Amino acid sequence: MYGRLAGRRLPFLNEAPEEGLKVSALSGGRNGLDLEGSICGIPCLMLVDTGANVTFVRKDLAQKLKGKFIYTVPNISLKTATGKKEEIHGKLDAAIECGSRRFQHRIYVVDITDLCILGLDFLQKFNFTVDLEKNEIRTGEEKIPLFSASAEQSKLCSVFAKEKTIIPARSECHIKGVPEVSGRYRYAVTDFPSQVTQTDNKPKTAGKGTVIATYEPVVDIVARPQEFSESIRLPSILENLEGFNEEQRTAVRELLQEFQNLFCTSDSDVGRCNRTQHRINTANHPPIKQYPRRLPLAKKEEADCLVKEMVDNGIIVESSGPWASPFVLVKKKDGSTRFCADYRKLNEITIKDSYSLPRIDDTLDALNGRQWFSTLDFKSGYWQVEIQPEDKEKTAFTTGQGLWQFKRLQKANFNLSSKKCRFFRKEYSYLGHIISSDGVKTDPEKTKAVVDWPRPETVYHLRSFLKLCTYYRRFVRNFSAIARPLHKLTEARSNFNWTEECEKSVNSLKQALITSPILTYPWTNKEFILDTDASNEGIGALLSQKIGNEECVIAYFSKSLGKPERN
Repeated sequence: MYGRLAGRRLPFLNEAPEEGLKVSALSGGRNGLDLEGSICGIPCLMLVDTGANVTFVRKDLAQKLKGKFIYTVPNISLKTATGKKEEIHGKLDAAIECGSRRFQHRIYVVDITDLCILGLDFLQKFNFTVDLEKNEIRTGEEKIPLFSASAEQSKLCSVFAKEKTIIPARSECHIKGVPEVSGRYRYAVTDFPSQVTQTDNKPKTAGKGTVIATYEPVVDIVARPQEFSESIRLPSILENLEGFNEEQRTAVRELLQEFQNLFCTSDSDVGRCNRTQHRINTANHPPIKQYPRRLPLAKKEEADCLVKEMVDNGIIVESSGPWASPFVLVKKKDGSTRFCADYRKLNEITIKDSYSLPRIDDTLDALNGRQWFSTLDFKSGYWQVEIQPEDKEKTAFTTGQGLWQFKRLQKANFNLSSKKCRFFRKEYSYLGHIISSDGVKTDPEKTKAVVDWPRPETVYHLRSFLKLCTYYRRFVRNFSAIARPLHKLTEARSNFNWTEECEKSVNSLKQALITSPILTYPWTNKEFILDTDASNEGIGALLSQKIGNEECVIAYFSKSLGKPERN
């Protein structure tokens, strides 16, 4: 017998013996305490049972793990606390996820009621402490909540209107609702249609976020997650794979399913990075207080709903500090609204970090030899980074109806936005470029802004145009020579006199970006070819490599010479 027996703590082995395996308990029943986790990426509830010497998984769940399931010889069996013998169907070395950590552990496959039973071998091997008074389990500094899957839930929760709806007089209608879901539930109905009756003789408006109904959580659904489809938490957008056969689709679907816990499941499912805290270093500068900007009446209701949503999601709390910034509402590409605090004044007094991001051209150059491309995007990435407690009041913003500040978020680790992620593409738009296995080219959607740019009327507008063109200068041969008349016009002592030469320069740059070539990725194991040219006005170069029988351009370089350089 290995484990806790008759009040004594006995030594544990890394693996339980396979011959004559015994346990003091097989299941704690439905009055036990569960924690949410996953086995090999498949979410499940795990019963924490200190009476079980080893860790078990139910047979139907083990079979979903495919090749990870190792069948055992028939003579291995276990003995329950009642003396009954149970057959062991197999064993497997599985990745068990609890909280933010992953553990590799041997588990046994048995016919049990629960999906998984975490035994004493697992708890002691990884130094877990069970606190029954607080209903939590601890490992290191992390605390993971425990709950009873059979506990009665008497709390009524609200259903909020998903969008503004007008209810006609003396009639009934269905309103799309969004339920209030506690963070303890992994599975929940996210689209909640509610039938609403208006008995008055006048129509009534239910604004977005208005409480239209109440409901009571049903924990029995959570207690049987195996009844759900394995891909229920995997958004259909991730399975939209172009040019894939069925075998490839299945392989990708299984891969994404294995890591489905990394993706947010709703707009309120925002992660939290627990690796670092963000510091806002303002030194000894006094607090900055700004007054709120007036909003159009049509936007005021929308702003109130966004603030309420952030409060409900645990992103902001009321503030009473001396700092205050205004906010703005910004339209996203999909038509929805982003709530943004205007921290420009705060940024001006903040001491900046010296850490810099990688250069875009260096990032693109690292893609040589790649055939498939995927991009990952965080869900509300800025809201997933915790702020140091002493700096939270500096994030305060005012709406005119109150002062709010950002706080520590409720979830752990980063969550990805499935709507923004793209997987296994042969070609993809990235940072204003189109990347593929052939190389990198300009993104027509981005260069369209250059092509549609009107004739600059001021130095400021001309500099903006040149700045946009310069982003793609590596694609344009003799860029500096083409743009020279425009650069001369931006010099401090020059009068802004638009000439035919300037017009020709603008049109040439636009045409060059439309017809720019595909640049190949550099290969460090191949020889580079450098062609150079120079004149009294500037210098130029072309970097290329021979790929197969073809010489392929990697980048163009050009530079106008200043007066000292020309001399």
